[in-house]
Amino acid sequence: MLKSVFNTIVKLNMLLLSALVLVLSSQVLSQNIINSETESWETTKKGGVIFRVTGSQPIEEYLNYASLFSQRNKNFSFTIGLGSDILDTEGYADGIRMLQDQGNELLDPTPNYKTNYFITKFDPQNYDDVAGVDHIVGNKICLEFDFDAIDFSKKIKEGYVDILNDRVYGEQEFDEVQFGNVYMYFPSLDTLILVTDAVGNDIYLIKDIWDDPINLGTHYNENYYLFSVKDVSIKDEALQLLGDESIKLAKYYGLNRPYSWIQPGGNFPNMTPEKVKLVLGDELGYLSGEVYTNNALLTYNEYDPIGDRRFAMLWGNFREDVWTVEESKAVIADFVAKNRVAISHGYFGKYAENPSDYLEKTAALLDWCIEKNIPLATHSQWAKILYNTSQDPYINIFPSLNTDLDENGYPDGYTTTNPNFIGEIDTTDGTPTDGDYSMFVSSQSGISYINGLGGLEKGENSFEIFTKGAPGNFITVTFRLGSENVIFKFPAEDSIWTKYTLNQSINGNNSLFIPDSISIIDIAIRCSDYTSGKVKISGMSLMSAQIDETSPSTPQGVEAIGLEDKAEIMWVPNSDHDIKSYLIYKSVDPQFDPDTLTSTIYATLDTFYVDTEVVAGQTYYYKISAVDFAGNKSDYSPTVSAFITTDVVTEEIVPNKYELYQNFPNPFNPTTKISFALPTKSNVHLTVYNSIGQMVTELVSSEMSAGYHTVQFNAVNYSSGLYFFRISAGNFVATRKMMLIK
Repeated sequence: MLKSVFNTIVKLNMLLLSALVLVLSSQVLSQNIINSETESWETTKKGGVIFRVTGSQPIEEYLNYASLFSQRNKNFSFTIGLGSDILDTEGYADGIRMLQDQGNELLDPTPNYKTNYFITKFDPQNYDDVAGVDHIVGNKICLEFDFDAIDFSKKIKEGYVDILNDRVYGEQEFDEVQFGNVYMYFPSLDTLILVTDAVGNDIYLIKDIWDDPINLGTHYNENYYLFSVKDVSIKDEALQLLGDESIKLAKYYGLNRPYSWIQPGGNFPNMTPEKVKLVLGDELGYLSGEVYTNNALLTYNEYDPIGDRRFAMLWGNFREDVWTVEESKAVIADFVAKNRVAISHGYFGKYAENPSDYLEKTAALLDWCIEKNIPLATHSQWAKILYNTSQDPYINIFPSLNTDLDENGYPDGYTTTNPNFIGEIDTTDGTPTDGDYSMFVSSQSGISYINGLGGLEKGENSFEIFTKGAPGNFITVTFRLGSENVIFKFPAEDSIWTKYTLNQSINGNNSLFIPDSISIIDIAIRCSDYTSGKVKISGMSLMSAQIDETSPSTPQGVEAIGLEDKAEIMWVPNSDHDIKSYLIYKSVDPQFDPDTLTSTIYATLDTFYVDTEVVAGQTYYYKISAVDFAGNKSDYSPTVSAFITTDVVTEEIVPNKYELYQNFPNPFNPTTKISFALPTKSNVHLTVYNSIGQMVTELVSSEMSAGYHTVQFNAVNYSSGLYFFRISAGNFVATRKMMLIK
């Protein structure tokens, strides 16, 4: 029952993970004005990179690779199946822990890089009669397939074969079939099997779906269906077992638990992003993932109606292990220009073949990314930035003409592979916003083409373009929104740069509305009418045209607690999608009016604040408001107060009600403080649970006097993740959540 309650809490709100450090205050006493830090790239739709490697290599190779990143204060993501025997090698787990302590992210490719079974290192009897388990063979836990979910209309091939025990025969039946990514189903036998290796001409060895020997007897001219691994899945309970096993293994080896789940490649059932979200995200606290179906586009404001895009962040945009450095640079520069994230596709097997070459190429790419100010983050960090962080809708997302990060002589984001759309570059005649660069043609032809621009604002958009040319020249700008083309036409007739907006389009189209379902678009600009001279374009801009006059909702759940030398204030994140910052107001007057204050400091999206500018014995009063990117400000929250205690005063102050306060700091590593208030002497039980409702420790189990109390929770022996702390005192019961990040 308790597990069910806590799982429900997880489903209601997984927004807790916030690793930013908040430094803000508003001092009515001193009237000091302290400016907030410069707005970071995390809210400006800037594309970037995930360095991600896979392979259970010797730990020395991982440490050598990691040194490239630690020397540059950067991080990478890496996959290791925690059920692999290599972790039992002396010093291996210690090395992985060292990688994690440096900030690198351990990804979970399942315990044994498979989704049909896993080899447990624990007592296999623990899995007897457990939902999701089909059967057990020694330490091999064979997982239950979801046969009811197979859509027979999706079969990729149908035919007839002969079966002889553990072989199938079919003359030229499988010439075009790539075994290793398919399952075979026999309707009359109601049996799904794996087809593995060719053992002769048109003869193939078969096994059961858990890769064990099988004997189907003798059958002739047996009807079969072939299914892709993408159309075969395991039951939800089986997937949860895979996640549970990896989390248990992490704890067993003293590692931080993984938060990103990776679909292993090969002849294994494939998960959908929706399934991974529901089972591993909502139930076990995973934050991101990779699957091979319905992949995410890795861009800001991606269409995400059910919140599963973060679990479809498939790798493989560039190959630093086998490509040249210049080839990788070209892909990264293109992604960054189009407000998207590129994930590398590095196999550590290539490291073993030529370690120095692998490290040299990786170091060169890292140095280039740093030099060009390209953001680098881990898998789950980018998931949070792309899918959980409010973005400024008034940032120009159109690639600039004077940005050439890969230094190939052509602006990033513009195609160089379509000969019909490769305008020439003029580096001395353009608009200031493009660094005096422009693009031009001298004929009726394509000028520029952008394929897959991301970071879109949904709804009405604003577009502007500067043109230059001779009388009779015109250009068209075509926005491809899914299957629809929206075309605008503008003059390019003036000898000086002339700006045009959508309202000045001469073909009757004056509005660019981007539906919610559109995440990326193509843009083609061409000279549609030509008379003479050069037809030039520059200064393109695309952003939201929405006039936002709606104030954010008022911050809710504001609480404050006074301690001996500080006040801690926390609140619930606003549900508004465009929150830029929160404002905190402070006074010693309980009736104070924030509108009369002359100073404020605003923060980013953090929802807690520690005020250390306090005096013992004084009560301080606080209000919170939220501000969106358009500058609209919410109403003020109700006033909350914090009395700054001393040892003597604490004993004299008796609260008038029971209260469980939010822990601080939160997130934390490895210690945090939990405070609570008792209006009368009470029997108190303060207990900590993990994300699946299992009790991990009891911090208090005793009778306590009335007053304010603080208990420290030391999680040094626990894995990173979501935890809950629950108090029961008399008839009072309350639960809060906290996040441990190591």
